[in-house]
Amino acid sequence: LQDGITSSLESLGALGARARVGISQDRTTINVLYYAEKKLGLVEYAGASFASVAHCESYRDVIREIYERADGKSLAYICSASSLTQRVFSYTLGGVTQPLDTEVAAKKYRSFEECESKRTESEEAWRVGFERNVVGSVCAFEDEVIGPYRVVMRLFWID
Repeated sequence: LQDGITSSLESLGALGARARVGISQDRTTINVLYYAEKKLGLVEYAGASFASVAHCESYRDVIREIYERADGKSLAYICSASSLTQRVFSYTLGGVTQPLDTEVAAKKYRSFEECESKRTESEEAWRVGFERNVVGSVCAFEDEVIGPYRVVMRLFWID
């Protein structure tokens, strides 16, 4: 994984890149050191948590498409199970040439299925209502929420 991140960074213009991946009991961290003529457009998203590794893995292509729509590529996508919370966390790292921003939508959902059924509709509403160039969305558990509404949608757009 570390070699893959390093070679991907070099393909984006980094010189002498080094990466280190650390997987702890409840989170994943990636430390990257590189030299380049200009700052690389690295984007990370470490906020998603899921009920299973399979569900986490199902978002790999979604994240890849989000980065590609921002004229970039996904450098790493890791699903890491937590023994502390019984959840699976994802960590993504990508390189983009256009500024990519993200925010959690205000609406919360009772289930992943309900949230996922609203992704296309919500993306379009943000394009029209907030005039955002939305390039994708992810449904995930909201951290530390007790109660029936605990799944949120995170939208990604190009600024």
